[in-house]
Amino acid sequence: MKLEVQALIKGDFTIDMPLIAKSYPYDFVISKSENEYYISVSKTVINYTNYITKYLEDKNGVPQFELTPYEIYEEMISWLQYIESMGSFNFAVEKIKWEEPKITWIPESDEEQCIMPLLSYHKHFNKNTVKKRLGQSNLSMLVIHSRFLKDSYIPFTYYRQGKNLLDQRQFYFAFINFCMMLEYCFANGKFKKDAVIKEFNQSYLLNKSTTSTFDLIKNGKDKNHLKWFQKECLEHNKKMDNEGILYILVEYRGLLSHASKRSDKYLFNDSQLFSIAFITSMICFFVCGNLQIGNCLFGKQKEEYLYGSNAKTKRET
Repeated sequence: MKLEVQALIKGDFTIDMPLIAKSYPYDFVISKSENEYYISVSKTVINYTNYITKYLEDKNGVPQFELTPYEIYEEMISWLQYIESMGSFNFAVEKIKWEEPKITWIPESDEEQCIMPLLSYHKHFNKNTVKKRLGQSNLSMLVIHSRFLKDSYIPFTYYRQGKNLLDQRQFYFAFINFCMMLEYCFANGKFKKDAVIKEFNQSYLLNKSTTSTFDLIKNGKDKNHLKWFQKECLEHNKKMDNEGILYILVEYRGLLSHASKRSDKYLFNDSQLFSIAFITSMICFFVCGNLQIGNCLFGKQKEEYLYGSNAKTKRET
């Protein structure tokens, strides 16, 4: 039985016919279908009965399956990641959607025909969003607020880039962009770990936004982010509070913003970074909201909103 992993490939290239390459035990093909390009990696699996898709039962009239385990095609995904990275330089590959592969079992003999109920399936990550209906006031207020917000659009730019990457499930680079936003707003030019942590802890606005985030993950239905935070606090000997969140955030910022053997394991397996990316995105979300509100206030009210009752004379953003 042959196992094939196929993914969409995008880039500034064109082909006249399917491209084929081999590296035992793998076959590689780049082909075109309906104006889209696809790349596939396939191999023959001898003891395939341990890995093929299996029917379990019907649940509410919907068939349930035990899908092919990731371990059997993990190296094939690694090949797609390698071709994406090296191909960006060598033949203008922009993206291979290896995170949403199509997994197909291809029978190679008569006895392998009809051996499983589902020969092929495609992984998709659904983005459940509701489009916001814009009214005339949305654009008008944005233009009017520009004279109050001044340079605040810069951290909002980091937030936009981070949010786009988060929606694409690129947790590594989403987190880096969110960190850049927080550093721009609250690090006051500091870059060393201890100095950044000190500046973050002293920021009233950042702590207010972190408190809102902490309340969100504590009281939300999905407890996975809270469990992740609990585990990280135990490992770093920190309390589950604002200081704990900000410490862990800066720890990961230091790890992931430098290319090293310690960080490269996250580059193509960044699902481990989902919780830190999500938590940091929510902190940034509340920061954006607080910045927008605070900078549209005046005098003492503005100072207290942005810097607290003991407002500092220096600006934090």
